[in-house]
Amino acid sequence: MEDEEIKRLSVLLDERTMVLMERESDLEDRMEEIEAQKEELTAAVEELESKNKMLETALDDLKERNQELHQILYRASHDLRSPITSIVGILNVLEHEKLSKRQRECLGHIRDKSSQMDELLKSLSTLSKTISNEIYVSKINIDLAIRTCINDLRYLPKFSAVVIRTERKGLNEVVTDKSLLCIMIKNLIANSLTFRDPEKDGLILIRSTVFDSYFEIEITDDGEGISSSIKDKIFNMFYRGSELSTGSGLGLYIVRKIVDQLRGHIQFTTCNCETRFKIVLPHRPSQ
Repeated sequence: MEDEEIKRLSVLLDERTMVLMERESDLEDRMEEIEAQKEELTAAVEELESKNKMLETALDDLKERNQELHQILYRASHDLRSPITSIVGILNVLEHEKLSKRQRECLGHIRDKSSQMDELLKSLSTLSKTISNEIYVSKINIDLAIRTCINDLRYLPKFSAVVIRTERKGLNEVVTDKSLLCIMIKNLIANSLTFRDPEKDGLILIRSTVFDSYFEIEITDDGEGISSSIKDKIFNMFYRGSELSTGSGLGLYIVRKIVDQLRGHIQFTTCNCETRFKIVLPHRPSQ
């Protein structure tokens, strides 16, 4: 009996030994897999770090190029306006001279082109402000800001043919960049003045609604509307959507850039010759 018990225990011991050996073998295999995965992970981390360094270098280069572009736009828009101003001054002198009909026609053509160039340079100067990404926030009286924008546009040819009304709901103070806000509002109003029926008086309604954490500005006009064929293009750089446009084609592009810069969004609707642009912007607390 003792021999049989010893044999049974010996067999049991051998079985357990085999189980342990199998487990040990499995453990070694798993350790090898873990080591291989560790090496792969280490290689992936090193590759990721390398790509991050490349991205950081590319980002630094992009910032430098962006700054260079900003400087080029700034210098071009300012330095080139000096000769344009001189040309306009000479034209003013020539208007008092005795000129033939043909000469006066040429004089008017030069004045028109000089005016277009001046508007383009002003747009480029405005564009340089949006490229700089510099934002200076403050508390702004929205009613006063809109009235100031309207008053600044009284020189435009079609201004006197349009009634501009303003409405406000909610609070009267917003927190944002005043300069960028006014550029955006003036570009939208100027756009409404440009694209309208010259044979009839028009209406532009500017409605502001101010909430605790954000505010909305809607500018609605009864002009020629926006055709479905150009809806996807109106915010493109240098795009002119109509023969009525004599501007630089940068107005709505700049508006969208400013909206993006101020972390808001813009949308528009057009129906039966009525076009409404709606802009939603968050209040940005001073830092």
